[in-house]
Amino acid sequence: MVFWAFLIIPALSQPHGTATVVRVIDGDTLKVEFQGQKESIRLIGIDTPESRANPKAKRDAQRSGEDIKRIIAMGGKATAFTKSKIKKGGYGQGRI
Repeated sequence: MVFWAFLIIPALSQPHGTATVVRVIDGDTLKVEFQGQKESIRLIGIDTPESRANPKAKRDAQRSGEDIKRIIAMGGKATAFTKSKIKKGGYGQGRI
């Protein structure tokens, strides 16, 4: 039984391809292209302020007592930071 685990576990941990970052939506969400399809990816364990006025930004402002403009400004900084971590490749696309 243990022998089979040595065969199966390495196969499960191998990468299954490369996704290309095509857009940073905000500080914790990316749009990637993987195997010809575009997908939105949320970064686990990261929750940045919203970068646009939307219902979640309004809820965050009410919950925190912060001005919504300040929250959106912080979200803009988080988005710029995430963009700065993307390594640009051809066609303006990137990878992390």
